[in-house]
Amino acid sequence: MAENIPVSRQEIQEKIRECIAQELRLPPERVHRSDHLIDLPGGSSTQLIRTIARLEEEFGIQLPKYNPRWLTTLETGAERIATTLESAVARTVNGAEEEAESR
Repeated sequence: MAENIPVSRQEIQEKIRECIAQELRLPPERVHRSDHLIDLPGGSSTQLIRTIARLEEEFGIQLPKYNPRWLTTLETGAERIATTLESAVARTVNGAEEEAESR
């Protein structure tokens, strides 16, 4: 996982806002929590896929690209990313515990 990963959903929303704004070449303040991202100026399914790739790099996780409805708004995107991050942390912790037990 990437270093300096935001932990709160608010921090995740802000990081998503930055990525979307960069991808769509919009000022971040034009991207609101409940905006439908595909409806933003410059928004398209291609831009959505590019944003997902950017978020994967930013957070160091794999995200679904073929059904991007989870990234409809900042809120739904933050929820999905937070859940994915929590699962990744749990797998890391469980793997470390199993490794320690096998020694």
